[in-house]
Amino acid sequence: TSRFASLSLNEGVLDALIVALDSSEPLRRARVVPSFGRLLSAIEDEVYNNKQTKSSKDKTPPEEDVLLKSHLRRYILGSVSKTATLPPLKDMKLRAVLTSTLLTVKPSLGIWALQEPGGMQQTLQLIATGDIRCQDIAAEVMCLAAPVDGGQELLGAALQSGAIHELLKSPHGGIRAAAASTITSLSIKAKALEEDTPEVSAILNASIDVIKLYKKSATLVDFDNKNNK
Repeated sequence: TSRFASLSLNEGVLDALIVALDSSEPLRRARVVPSFGRLLSAIEDEVYNNKQTKSSKDKTPPEEDVLLKSHLRRYILGSVSKTATLPPLKDMKLRAVLTSTLLTVKPSLGIWALQEPGGMQQTLQLIATGDIRCQDIAAEVMCLAAPVDGGQELLGAALQSGAIHELLKSPHGGIRAAAASTITSLSIKAKALEEDTPEVSAILNASIDVIKLYKKSATLVDFDNKNNK
């Protein structure tokens, strides 16, 4: 309940749920995500109810965001050694899983997590590993971020770098579908802005280039398959 939400957070319940999010068992993760979302909502409700007793002139920022962000930041920023520019792979995976979950249960916090230092860089690095699990997590993050306000600016680099094209070539159907959905969402959002700006043009042009490259690759694969029969 909201009454004990902050206590649960302080006692490590939120931490336990975050760790469980990176479970290799899909069923377990599917059960954890709703629980994680309910706890975040309960924390917000508790803080909101507490704020009702304060002066209406209080101009402080939303306390639930301050509370949650300070607690989540240790997982978002991870641990970077003095000799490395990126945290360990396990930390990047956990950050991406947490970001994906935040985008699902509270999109504004998910975008915040992606905007924090290294957000997109680590997402692209997960794609570059070539590992199915890493690419699946990264594809999910981009798919969920694409239709959210602020997501378009963050994902432009993924289109222009060719990372999404790599996902479209994945043998994993779920990864290909997430990449295609990302491109679709970004294109629709860019067109809806009706702005003739370099940023919007870059997204639309990059989307077209990715689709052309994917069609060319698919044609070549189909041609090779026919010749091998």
